[in-house]
Amino acid sequence: MERNKYDLHREVLTHKYADILKSFEETHDDRRIAWNCYQQLIGACEAMRDSGMENSFACCAVNKAMQEQEAEIDGIVTRFTGKVYKGVVKSLTSYGAFVDIGGIDGMVHVSELSWSRIKNPAEVVSVGDELEVYVIGFDRDAKRISLGYKKAEDNPWTKFVNTYSVGDIAKVKVVKLMPFGAFAEVMPGVDGLIHISQIANRRIGKPDEVLTVGDVVDVKVTAIDNDKQKISLSIRALSEPEPAPRRAAEPEAPVVPAEDALVYEVSETGEATGNIPEDVPGAEE
Repeated sequence: MERNKYDLHREVLTHKYADILKSFEETHDDRRIAWNCYQQLIGACEAMRDSGMENSFACCAVNKAMQEQEAEIDGIVTRFTGKVYKGVVKSLTSYGAFVDIGGIDGMVHVSELSWSRIKNPAEVVSVGDELEVYVIGFDRDAKRISLGYKKAEDNPWTKFVNTYSVGDIAKVKVVKLMPFGAFAEVMPGVDGLIHISQIANRRIGKPDEVLTVGDVVDVKVTAIDNDKQKISLSIRALSEPEPAPRRAAEPEAPVVPAEDALVYEVSETGEATGNIPEDVPGAEE
């Protein structure tokens, strides 16, 4: 009985998959067909899992067939990853914006709307706005297309490293206080840390003894970690004098032993007597 059930489901899945694949290839990468392919295949796979064969040998074979076909359909839909489409914002939620890209709704997560920190998608887009978005991927669990809106060329970290270097002075805005220091915005989307030891040139117990959120202060950039995209800042370094450049040590005059010292006299007649160097005129042989 289980074998017949497996054969039936395998036949249904195989035929459905073949029809989907044929439709997709005939439409020359039409994104709507691709998305329908994806949804239909996942739906078929879920139906297989709900068929009551979870603990049978047949289920193992079914799962293997599903995994192979899921992998192939994933390869098809990834053709669209990175492609850019024009869309219209249909609705907003607290976690993102749903965008129609031509008969298909995709979702731009709030983290993909802007490089700056935003609390609500409405800070960036409104319903009815026309956007240029790109496909990030396909969310299998949510059965949803994930879209991006922020552009790589607008990455604030890239702008920061092109503007500042270690040792530069920057005017920053304090955005958050923590027991170990203060975070300050160097430019929109880029924050740095002013460690508590670098806030003042005296010992303090808490950052709020000196700073308040919203303060605008001058700091020195003391370290940049490109890999972790972290910046170390210092107010204290601005009040500390620059170390004087080290001078090359002057060679000391050699000490001449007393017995080798040049001690000699020259008489009125021009004759020299005493401890006389050989090149002194009048030296006695």
